[in-house]
Amino acid sequence: MALVNKLIPSKSAALPVGTVDYTRQYQDQFSNILRLYFNQVDSNSQSLLSNTGGRFLGFPYGSFLDTTDQVAGATTVAYAMRFNTTEYSNSVTIASKTAAFTASINNGGVLAGTVLTVATIAVGSVIYLGMQLTGAGVTAGTRVIAFVSGSGGVGTYTVSASQLVATVAMVGDLPSKLSAEFPGIYNLQASAELLNTGAGSQTVEIWIMRNGVNVANSNKIYSANEPIDTSVVAVYSSFIEMQGADYIEIMWRTSDINVYINHTAVGAAPTRPVTPSVKASMSFVSSIPA
Repeated sequence: MALVNKLIPSKSAALPVGTVDYTRQYQDQFSNILRLYFNQVDSNSQSLLSNTGGRFLGFPYGSFLDTTDQVAGATTVAYAMRFNTTEYSNSVTIASKTAAFTASINNGGVLAGTVLTVATIAVGSVIYLGMQLTGAGVTAGTRVIAFVSGSGGVGTYTVSASQLVATVAMVGDLPSKLSAEFPGIYNLQASAELLNTGAGSQTVEIWIMRNGVNVANSNKIYSANEPIDTSVVAVYSSFIEMQGADYIEIMWRTSDINVYINHTAVGAAPTRPVTPSVKASMSFVSSIPA
């Protein structure tokens, strides 16, 4: 038999106005209203304090993943892990960094290439590594993977796909910001499917940034060893303090650009689901200690 998993919230009793003179009818009515109210309070308290009382409580949580490859174009800069899918969300959400600008993509001249040349950028916009670009003629899935002369504004960048695009309006999008509606201590869990397509032993480092600042002591180092096409799952776990306006990002860097975060499509024989490149969840643990 299914267990009840919801409690009826108690509501303050609406007590009748007392009579000028004592009457037993009024006293009985008054007592019955209080009795019903306290019976409800007792019932809820007993349910919450039982061995399985936690099932009646709801906590903030969120679970997110990405179904695309995430690549690096340099070894000396940090990349934010991106998430294109929300699995579950209860007051924990994912938000995007966005930028609007005009730019062309070519080889630095008139042929197809991977040089993004940003001519103008909207006030307040910043171009971040990992941003996915949209615009007329831009190849779907194109991302900014390295700084050249630009570092957030006007200048040149490297993108992930070779193409020839005249100067057009573009938008960059990077869904990387995990935020919580309510302050508290949260449990962050994440995993990344690392794939080494080059030779030699390499490393990937993963850490947390809060509001654009590195969180102290949050870095972890993972080995992506040879032989070629070796895969390893990086598992990350940490408690993190969140205030109402805070956001965090899960950052990564690689010692070799041939190591990237890989997703795998649906498998067959037997049928297997998609393997996301990254997954992350964040759940409320406690209020912030005084």
